[in-house]
Amino acid sequence: MMKKIKLGFDIHGVLDTHFDRYHKLISSFDRDKVEIHIITGMKEPLALEENPNLQLLNYDKWFSIHQYCEDLGADIEFDHKNRPLVDPKIWDKQKADYCHREEILFIFDDSPHYGQHMDPNIVVYLQQHNPSWKDWRHVAE
Repeated sequence: MMKKIKLGFDIHGVLDTHFDRYHKLISSFDRDKVEIHIITGMKEPLALEENPNLQLLNYDKWFSIHQYCEDLGADIEFDHKNRPLVDPKIWDKQKADYCHREEILFIFDDSPHYGQHMDPNIVVYLQQHNPSWKDWRHVAE
Protein backbone atom coordinates (compact mmCIF):
# COMPACT_ATOMS: atom_id res chain seq x y z
CA MET A 1 0.00 0.00 0.00
CA MET A 2 1.26 3.47 -0.89
CA LYS A 3 2.08 5.83 1.99
CA LYS A 4 -0.22 8.80 2.37
CA ILE A 5 1.01 12.22 1.32
CA LYS A 6 1.09 14.39 4.44
CA LEU A 7 0.38 18.11 4.18
CA GLY A 8 0.70 20.71 6.93
CA PHE A 9 -1.20 23.99 7.25
CA ASP A 10 -0.67 26.91 9.62
CA ILE A 11 -3.69 28.87 10.83
CA HIS A 12 -2.76 32.53 11.31
CA GLY A 13 -1.95 34.21 8.02
CA VAL A 14 -2.78 31.06 6.03
CA LEU A 15 -5.99 29.17 6.80
CA ASP A 16 -7.67 32.12 8.51
CA THR A 17 -6.64 34.54 5.75
CA HIS A 18 -7.66 32.45 2.73
CA PHE A 19 -10.00 29.92 4.31
CA ASP A 20 -12.27 29.40 1.28
CA ARG A 21 -9.32 28.70 -1.03
CA TYR A 22 -7.63 26.27 1.34
CA HIS A 23 -10.95 24.59 2.15
CA LYS A 24 -11.51 24.05 -1.58
CA LEU A 25 -7.97 22.67 -1.98
CA ILE A 26 -8.19 20.34 1.02
CA SER A 27 -11.68 19.15 0.03
CA SER A 28 -10.39 18.16 -3.40
CA PHE A 29 -7.92 15.59 -2.04
CA ASP A 30 -8.60 11.86 -1.98
CA ARG A 31 -8.45 11.38 1.79
CA ASP A 32 -7.35 7.77 1.34
CA LYS A 33 -4.15 9.19 -0.16
CA VAL A 34 -3.66 12.51 1.67
CA GLU A 35 -3.37 13.27 5.40
CA ILE A 36 -4.04 16.83 6.62
CA HIS A 37 -2.14 18.25 9.62
CA ILE A 38 -2.91 21.57 11.29
CA ILE A 39 0.48 22.78 12.55
CA THR A 40 0.17 25.94 14.59
CA GLY A 41 1.04 27.72 17.80
CA MET A 42 -2.42 27.54 19.33
CA LYS A 43 -4.01 24.80 21.34
CA GLU A 44 -6.83 23.10 19.45
CA PRO A 45 -9.83 24.10 21.65
CA LEU A 46 -8.88 27.79 21.67
CA ALA A 47 -8.18 27.87 17.93
CA LEU A 48 -11.48 26.15 17.11
CA GLU A 49 -13.31 28.60 19.35
CA GLU A 50 -11.62 31.51 17.58
CA ASN A 51 -11.99 29.95 14.08
CA PRO A 52 -14.97 27.55 14.07
CA ASN A 53 -14.67 27.09 10.28
CA LEU A 54 -11.52 25.03 10.86
CA GLN A 55 -13.76 22.10 11.81
CA LEU A 56 -14.94 22.03 8.18
CA LEU A 57 -11.44 21.03 7.06
CA ASN A 58 -11.79 17.48 8.32
CA TYR A 59 -8.12 17.41 9.35
CA ASP A 60 -6.39 14.26 10.58
CA LYS A 61 -3.96 15.63 13.19
CA TRP A 62 -3.43 18.82 15.15
CA PHE A 63 -0.03 19.95 16.41
CA SER A 64 0.10 22.86 18.87
CA ILE A 65 3.49 24.37 19.60
CA HIS A 66 2.07 25.80 22.83
CA GLN A 67 0.86 22.38 24.01
CA TYR A 68 4.11 20.70 22.97
CA CYS A 69 6.20 23.27 24.85
CA GLU A 70 4.01 22.73 27.93
CA ASP A 71 4.53 18.97 27.62
CA LEU A 72 8.30 19.55 27.36
CA GLY A 73 8.21 21.62 30.56
CA ALA A 74 9.49 24.74 28.78
CA ASP A 75 9.18 28.08 30.56
CA ILE A 76 6.06 29.81 29.26
CA GLU A 77 5.03 33.37 29.97
CA PHE A 78 2.06 35.23 28.51
CA ASP A 79 1.89 38.65 26.91
CA HIS A 80 -0.83 41.28 27.49
CA LYS A 81 -3.08 39.49 24.95
CA ASN A 82 -2.58 36.17 26.77
CA ARG A 83 -0.45 34.74 23.94
CA PRO A 84 2.19 32.22 25.04
CA LEU A 85 5.79 33.39 24.97
CA VAL A 86 8.52 30.77 24.85
CA ASP A 87 12.21 31.24 24.11
CA PRO A 88 12.35 31.55 20.28
CA LYS A 89 15.24 29.04 20.21
CA ILE A 90 12.72 26.46 21.48
CA TRP A 91 9.47 27.70 19.89
CA ASP A 92 10.69 28.41 16.35
CA LYS A 93 12.06 24.94 15.66
CA GLN A 94 9.02 22.96 16.84
CA LYS A 95 7.16 23.09 13.51
CA ALA A 96 10.22 21.78 11.69
CA ASP A 97 10.78 19.04 14.27
CA TYR A 98 7.14 17.98 13.96
CA CYS A 99 7.29 18.02 10.15
CA HIS A 100 10.44 15.89 10.20
CA ARG A 101 8.98 13.39 12.73
CA GLU A 102 5.67 13.08 10.89
CA GLU A 103 7.23 13.13 7.40
CA ILE A 104 5.18 16.12 6.26
CA LEU A 105 5.87 16.56 2.55
CA PHE A 106 4.64 20.18 2.22
CA ILE A 107 3.79 22.82 4.82
CA PHE A 108 1.94 26.06 4.09
CA ASP A 109 2.99 28.85 6.47
CA ASP A 110 3.47 32.62 6.43
CA SER A 111 6.31 33.08 8.91
CA PRO A 112 9.92 33.01 7.69
CA HIS A 113 11.14 32.01 11.17
CA TYR A 114 9.86 28.46 10.78
CA GLY A 115 11.20 27.90 7.28
CA GLN A 116 14.82 28.36 8.30
CA HIS A 117 14.57 25.24 10.47
CA MET A 118 13.07 23.00 7.77
CA ASP A 119 15.29 20.42 6.09
CA PRO A 120 14.47 20.81 2.37
CA ASN A 121 15.36 17.15 1.84
CA ILE A 122 12.41 16.19 4.06
CA VAL A 123 9.77 18.93 3.77
CA VAL A 124 8.97 21.64 1.23
CA TYR A 125 8.25 24.91 3.04
CA LEU A 126 5.69 26.96 1.10
CA GLN A 127 5.59 30.48 2.47
CA GLN A 128 2.24 32.21 2.01
CA HIS A 129 2.81 35.88 1.24
CA ASN A 130 1.02 37.85 3.91
CA PRO A 131 1.52 41.64 3.66
CA SER A 132 -0.08 42.16 7.07
CA TRP A 133 2.26 39.68 8.81
CA LYS A 134 3.67 41.10 12.03
CA ASP A 135 6.49 39.51 13.90
CA TRP A 136 5.01 39.96 17.38
CA ARG A 137 7.13 37.10 18.82
CA HIS A 138 10.46 38.67 17.93
CA VAL A 139 9.72 42.35 18.59
CA ALA A 140 12.11 42.48 21.55
CA GLU A 141 15.01 41.08 19.53
